[in-house]
Amino acid sequence: MMKFTITTRVFLAVMVLSGVATGVLAMLFPDIAHGRFPSYSWPLIGAFLCELLLRPRIEAGQIPPLAMEMRFFGVIGATLIAYGVEYWLLGMQAVDPAVQ
Repeated sequence: MMKFTITTRVFLAVMVLSGVATGVLAMLFPDIAHGRFPSYSWPLIGAFLCELLLRPRIEAGQIPPLAMEMRFFGVIGATLIAYGVEYWLLGMQAVDPAVQ
């Protein structure tokens, strides 16, 4: 069984927030979703930045290292959340009669 260390919890929380933010921003600004970096790459960028910020504390031994499977689950989960939020908002927009 995998342990959810403080590093894992922080990383997964950042990934969930990254997924929601990516979905909302992709809906509001379509260039984000279909621009130079497609919307599925934004959670990967968020994971890199989170890892970059956590790395000094991991190397100092203050927090345990992040397991590779947690990185995988975090990025894939954030990508699915981003697409889910984006399509949910598109559905909400299509149902709203004020938009038409």
